[in-house]
Amino acid sequence: MGSDNITNENYSIQNLDPNIARYFSIGEISGGIVYVINSELSNIESQLTYLQNFITQMPTRPNSCQEKVTSLTSSVKKLRKITKELNLLIRHNENEPIRLNPFAEILDKVSILIEDRFKIHGVKFEIKNDRNININCREYEVIQALVALLGVCYSHVHNEKDAWVKVIGSSSDKEVIIEIHESHKKSDFISSPVFNAIAVLIASNLGKIDTIFESNKPLFIIIFPIVENPYLVGFGCEK
Repeated sequence: MGSDNITNENYSIQNLDPNIARYFSIGEISGGIVYVINSELSNIESQLTYLQNFITQMPTRPNSCQEKVTSLTSSVKKLRKITKELNLLIRHNENEPIRLNPFAEILDKVSILIEDRFKIHGVKFEIKNDRNININCREYEVIQALVALLGVCYSHVHNEKDAWVKVIGSSSDKEVIIEIHESHKKSDFISSPVFNAIAVLIASNLGKIDTIFESNKPLFIIIFPIVENPYLVGFGCEK
């Protein structure tokens, strides 16, 4: 395991600002979101131009028009979904209570925020997860931490051939285990302040994170305890 982890007894979390990870995660996804928005807006503009030109010609062909309308509708829905999650991420309230959250839904929201950025640069992104896993956490803090970690992985692999990043979720009787694998490990590119701030976010949600630099092993492992009564554990819990 890496020495830079949350269990290090010399590690002082009060000296680190969790906002570093929040800002980093927002910065990591913002570039990708700009690409997506510009791409979708270009599609909308192109399809609208087609419709305007087409309508001026007679006779019209309703089926072709319908295809363009369907494409525009799909683009608008995609932009709406991305901007909704981005808005929630940015406007995250630090007083969000700890509660039981389906981990699959957390990963779905993370995927919405980052998958297009990966796709644009040819990086395959895959999630393998038991849909029945739940974790006791502040949902958007965990989303921020995962987006930031996946941003680190993206920075490692996006210029590499046949690049991929994989997230695997599993559970035991006592723990929920999240593994983040990547195709090209570059440990020297992991910024300690950023990693430590991410670790603070995870620790504030009762979890811990480790790094592994061995080949054929996950780069990051995150562990959350399974809590029998989630309403009685951790600051900010509510009934």
